[in-house]
Amino acid sequence: MEEKEIAEMNVLPLVDVMLVLLTIVLTTATFVAKGLIPVELPAVEKSASALRTENQKSLVEITHDGKIFLDAAEILLTDLKTRTQTL
Repeated sequence: MEEKEIAEMNVLPLVDVMLVLLTIVLTTATFVAKGLIPVELPAVEKSASALRTENQKSLVEITHDGKIFLDAAEILLTDLKTRTQTL
């Protein structure tokens, strides 16, 4: 069986690879030129502790065995009264 000679080269895959490489180079070149990647962080008007002082909400939990928790921290019954009065 006789082999046919390739008269011309298919350059479409080469062009596709070169376009992808060009896109990557141009994208990274803008980050390298500026020295940083621009990120827009969301602005916070008030912190979580400031919102908590405005709302004054606390969670009191009592377990089956009689343990008392104020905002997920175990507390004695005598301390609960003083802590809730200061809130």
